[in-house]
Amino acid sequence: MKNLLLNFKKDWRIGYRTHYLWITLATVIIFFVFIRFLLPEAYQQITVYQYVDPAFGSIPGLEEAMEQEMGSGSGEELVRLDSRDAVYAEMENNPSSYGLIIERGESAAAKPRITIVSPGSAEGKWARLVELQLNIGLSMGISAAMEEYPTDFKTEFLHPELRNLPYRDTFLPVFLVMESSLIGMFLLAVMLFAEKDQRMHTAYMISPGGLTEHLLSKVLVMVVLGLISSFSMTLLIRGFNANYWLLLVIITAGSFLGSSIGLAFGAFFNSLQKAMMLVFALMFLLMLPLITYMFPNFSPVWVRVLPTYTMLFAARDAVIPVYGSAGVYRGALLLAVEGIVLFGISRFAYERALRTKS
Repeated sequence: MKNLLLNFKKDWRIGYRTHYLWITLATVIIFFVFIRFLLPEAYQQITVYQYVDPAFGSIPGLEEAMEQEMGSGSGEELVRLDSRDAVYAEMENNPSSYGLIIERGESAAAKPRITIVSPGSAEGKWARLVELQLNIGLSMGISAAMEEYPTDFKTEFLHPELRNLPYRDTFLPVFLVMESSLIGMFLLAVMLFAEKDQRMHTAYMISPGGLTEHLLSKVLVMVVLGLISSFSMTLLIRGFNANYWLLLVIITAGSFLGSSIGLAFGAFFNSLQKAMMLVFALMFLLMLPLITYMFPNFSPVWVRVLPTYTMLFAARDAVIPVYGSAGVYRGALLLAVEGIVLFGISRFAYERALRTKS
């Protein structure tokens, strides 16, 4: 343990002199500005353009029902227009909009003719939900005046706490994964290649302890930097509305795995130039779960087995505690096991390289 601490102190000084700490803090500031000032607080607002034929007259309760379903706090804006053509014209200029047209039926006793206009670009579950919401509002309003439209609708929320969650806060796990694992992986690889330029076996020979302490101390430096950036960013964005114990668990495991990947690059390549192509290819592959996070419909099996997928959703559970803690512990255990295996492989490769050079 003493030798490990001595190696950690040495590597921390090296990282400090090469500005690793300042790079980490600068990244925190950049992401904070991006999340806090550039991302919207709420998801893109859906606009509903409504036209009620004057010849039909007003429907008692319709306006109140539509305001309740589509009004303030629902993420939709209700705009009333004075003609059918105006609805189509406005929708042409706003691809995130829907149309609602209410006209008199063929006879005075007929039910009102209702048309919900859905943009062709909005497909899938989100479009169906908006259409259902429109139908609910219509049914509530019309049933207040007509017996033939009986309705009994009720809306329930699986996680009521998420209704007030700012949309931009959902991007925080993306930063945590990028900073603590991907950037840490790259910085550790750079540190190791710098040592190789100065004769790797010489750096090992003058360091206290064995090879395990020599490599593990570098991993610990990246883990500490990952914890500093993650805790700083979470505190700035979420305040005390996060579970920092769970954050400590998942970031430690994720940073350990990312650093072990960086060790592997340093073990199997002699320079950053030779490894650059594979480094960027792997970083691109590991960033694919970010697409799944933002667009859950894209979730193939080969993406779900990537370690960053596990870390991304576990980090979400830590910074948004309403999701629970079970996924964090399972994810941390899986990442830790993968990191230990990769660390062992990297250590073996380093030991073999040292024997070859000695």
